[in-house]
Amino acid sequence: MTEVTITKKLEIYIADPEERQSYFDFFFSNSKKYVRALNAVYAQLIYEELAIDAIKEYDEGFVKREQKLLDSINSDFEVLTEKRKKSKDKGKDKTKGEETLEVAIEKNKKKLADLRKQKKKEANEILEKSLGLKKETRLRDIASKEDFGYSMFPATATRKAIKDFSNDYVGILKKERTPRIYRDKKGYGMLPYQGNEFKIAKGDDNRFYLAVPLGYHFRIKLGGSSKNAARRNDVVPLLEKIISGEYTLRQSAITFENGKFYAAMTVTFETDYTNLELDEEKVLTLEFVNAGEIKGSFDGKKEFTIGDSQYVKDFQMKIQALKDKEKSRMQFGKGGKGRSHKLKYDQWEAIKNRERNFAKTYNNQVSSKIVQRAVRSRAKYIQILPPSKELGGWSYYELVQMIKNKANYYGIEAKD
Repeated sequence: MTEVTITKKLEIYIADPEERQSYFDFFFSNSKKYVRALNAVYAQLIYEELAIDAIKEYDEGFVKREQKLLDSINSDFEVLTEKRKKSKDKGKDKTKGEETLEVAIEKNKKKLADLRKQKKKEANEILEKSLGLKKETRLRDIASKEDFGYSMFPATATRKAIKDFSNDYVGILKKERTPRIYRDKKGYGMLPYQGNEFKIAKGDDNRFYLAVPLGYHFRIKLGGSSKNAARRNDVVPLLEKIISGEYTLRQSAITFENGKFYAAMTVTFETDYTNLELDEEKVLTLEFVNAGEIKGSFDGKKEFTIGDSQYVKDFQMKIQALKDKEKSRMQFGKGGKGRSHKLKYDQWEAIKNRERNFAKTYNNQVSSKIVQRAVRSRAKYIQILPPSKELGGWSYYELVQMIKNKANYYGIEAKD
């Protein structure tokens, strides 16, 4: 059995004017407090990380071992760079000496990571003993300083800030990003709820309702016009399976956007895809319309778009600006005392890694969404049309291969 996670965003509303105004006031008061709590917890995590670094600095043995490994890595990297340059000038392939240096660098990197991990664990224990509280408890106390209207919001804010900081930490260390700042956007708000705090029910009028803590009740809007028929056919079975317990609600949220409330639900369920019944007549056709953006259709009908070309273009422009800046800087590093210092940080390699990681992550997400569409529609085939040369640079081959690999897992035949 495989656990599948899907997300669904549904418009909701409160019919009673008094209850609607009451929740409106409650929502915006607490969503602002939620943003402040996130910033407070995130800032505390930064302060504690600085304290942990200070604790590590007091251990002279650790500092010496760390510096020795860093010097060894930098020294090997300088030699490797020179060897690579000579091999390239002579038109030779990678030499044994280069391979040996690469292995030595990777081995020392692992030793350095293990050393830092162990020391961080020890420093955390020292910090915990000195403060007298466990990490999540003391952070939750900080979030609780906001006078929330519901007792579970501080714990949710704490967990989100911890998760975000954990994701951001490496990028902050590498100077690839700045610490996160949560902002209270005008006309937008969000309040998180645990899965068991979302209660979905079907009324005698065959309409679906959502109840949340403190006695607020929403009606789930499915749309009554004929153009929403496909959407209803997709959403109604999902809601019925949540009610029956076949599907499980996880961490979800209520958001306010463009003057409307939405339930952003995360749902999980288990299924056996080895016995998936596929429709031999159903074909999902994919067409690349922009860089990183795909238009899909089932037999020429029910069109949809997956991917965000503007998001991709913005990232590509950002990366190009970093490359241009690095090219300019490297012009002054052809020799002399500055070259050794510049090679230590290897910014160019870091930029390329960032670009590769972005493309791989983005393609993985897009390919997953495409294949899940095919699975839910029981399509037996995926036909991928070749991208036009005018679309610009993107790792289309990698994306196509990911679609094929994921489709193959479910017994779906993908071809280009």
